[in-house]
Amino acid sequence: QATNSYLAWIFLTYMVGSIIVVFWNSAIIVSAHERLTGGDPTIMTGIKAAFSRIHIIILWGIIAGTVGLLLRFARDAIRNKKAPAALKIFAAIMLWMVEIAWWMYTFFIIPMIVLEKKGIREGLRDGRSLFGKTWGENVTSGLGIGLITVIGIVISLGISFLIFMISPEAGIIVGVLLIGGLILWANTAEVVVVAALYEFAKTGKMPDLNGNGSKFEEALPWKSKSGWDNESAENKVWREGTG
Repeated sequence: QATNSYLAWIFLTYMVGSIIVVFWNSAIIVSAHERLTGGDPTIMTGIKAAFSRIHIIILWGIIAGTVGLLLRFARDAIRNKKAPAALKIFAAIMLWMVEIAWWMYTFFIIPMIVLEKKGIREGLRDGRSLFGKTWGENVTSGLGIGLITVIGIVISLGISFLIFMISPEAGIIVGVLLIGGLILWANTAEVVVVAALYEFAKTGKMPDLNGNGSKFEEALPWKSKSGWDNESAENKVWREGTG
């Protein structure tokens, strides 16, 4: 049975880890957004921007870490609880729905914090509205990155196993490095995608990286539907923040 000191340690490490992740994701979001909008960010661009919002980042890190910890406890409880299989499956499905709802609700929270300088409540409210504009792209991008990650893990495990047959120590080291690098790549890719989808949702146009975005739209044999030609006046006021 877990002691109070053990639970306190788990909570503390979760909070610290969550704050660090939110901080670096915020820095990546700022740099990626500047690059996607024609800027030329340096390593310190995102870090300085993240530090300027450190108080909100810490608060959100604690909130996100707490929710993540509660979801982990719920998953462990479902896995370990002695109950009929049908009941455990139902509970797992309900928990999965909660996790999906949380993902959707918080998808754009970091851009709202560091790019629009909003607080937690405002960021969640406006981020949820923004998600509705690009939910199809959000889901598709998440599935794409997830699929690439899974394929990469399978390949990494295969390479590690082959090396393990020759040298167990080297196989383990290579496996850890490959999978760790793949996880880091997946997290970075997801954050960059959030920055791109944020810009798409706000402007209605494909983010322009080295001019490729606009050139792609110009080359389409039909009129691009990504613009806001047919948007309502009320939506334009909201999107441009002039209301």
